[in-house]
Amino acid sequence: MRHPLQALGYLDGVRFCMVCMDVLNAATETVKLTPIHGVAKIMPDRLVVEELGGNQMVIPDSALASVLPSDGTAMLGDAEYYVIVKMGALG
Repeated sequence: MRHPLQALGYLDGVRFCMVCMDVLNAATETVKLTPIHGVAKIMPDRLVVEELGGNQMVIPDSALASVLPSDGTAMLGDAEYYVIVKMGALG
């Protein structure tokens, strides 16, 4: 079986935004969206967003199929591609 990263090689080095979605209240569908801007880097076993300061955030494998071209939304800034990652609840 082919790893999803093999199909995403075109992302290496492009401006990328990972939007972290925290569900604040499932009943009211209230969420908090936090964008993380940087450059996409394809590693041997994962996709990461490298921020200007060098911090790297790993994109979960479960989100790889949801990478999309930027739609021009202000939150995405100058990103060429983005992905929304649902963050796990604590506690």
